[in-house]
Amino acid sequence: MELRGATALITGAAGGLGGHIANALSREGCSLVITDLPGDALEARASELSSSGARVIVFGADLRDPDQLGGLVARAEEASGPIDVLVNNAGVELAAPFVDYTDEEIDAVMDVNLLAPMSLIRQAVPGMVGRGRGHVVTMASLAGKFSAAYMATYGLTKAALIALTQSLRAEYVDAPVGFSAICPGFVRGAGMVEPLVEAGTEFTSTVPLTPPELIGAAVVKAIRKDLPDVTIVHRRPIRAVLAMYAIAPHLTERLLIRGGTPHIFRATTRARGRI
Repeated sequence: MELRGATALITGAAGGLGGHIANALSREGCSLVITDLPGDALEARASELSSSGARVIVFGADLRDPDQLGGLVARAEEASGPIDVLVNNAGVELAAPFVDYTDEEIDAVMDVNLLAPMSLIRQAVPGMVGRGRGHVVTMASLAGKFSAAYMATYGLTKAALIALTQSLRAEYVDAPVGFSAICPGFVRGAGMVEPLVEAGTEFTSTVPLTPPELIGAAVVKAIRKDLPDVTIVHRRPIRAVLAMYAIAPHLTERLLIRGGTPHIFRATTRARGRI
């Protein structure tokens, strides 16, 4: 798909990854419609993007509010013209023992991470098909393929997004619309890493952090090449690990899960409330 002259709608644009995705698409010649919770962070992002030469329209919206979520794509298209690229980037990241999640926390993770992308895809895709042009990028996670301790609810939503992308690719195989899932691991300075660091977690060499710039590049690559899945873990042969988990899950758990990454989550209950 040619990105120059396209219009991209990016959710969760005020956050760290949203900015890198917006910058990457802008450099490819896209006009941007950015949305996030209304406030200074969203306005600051719009100002930053505009100052770098991007064409930006801002829509403040709470994706947990059905009235604000419903018709969001139509309202964006009234202001910007047809949406050619939808990037479902907004997400709630919360780590805690599964039985300790409150109903409100589970609802927040499910509403933003899964139900909002499903709604926006249903809003955007018919127009894309009718115009013969479009691509949907959904930010999933490595946790959707290999979920660590204390990430059950988060990992569940990301696994569902991967399955949704796979199903839509099959459903629209003969249509001029593409679907891609981006599956990052831990990203330096963005997403889950920030509250973990604030809660006192120290990352070590056993937990590689991905440079955030790679995420924006992955989104562009996925659209250009219509890739089904882009898994990004810096400095680790992750595909081999996933294959090993599929073939020998017990062995993989002993080598990686029990002896590796879960230690970084032991203090994460102090990071709760970041939803």
